[in-house]
Amino acid sequence: MLGGRPLDYLVVNHMEPDHCANIEELVRRYPDMKIVGNTKTFQFLEQFYSFNKKENYLEVKEGDELAVGKHT
Repeated sequence: MLGGRPLDYLVVNHMEPDHCANIEELVRRYPDMKIVGNTKTFQFLEQFYSFNKKENYLEVKEGDELAVGKHT
């Protein structure tokens, strides 16, 4: 799907088990990937998963925009 390229961003918009079950695997496969979410998202991540990737967290608030190359 990515043609061998790394995944740069993972946007987590909510933390329901059926929607976020593969986050830990993505973090393992793409250790430099930025995880985009709000404060509550990161609180849930720290409760559900054993990884510590705070250096990769990109916290957003309502109204924020994320520029990712040619896309926003």
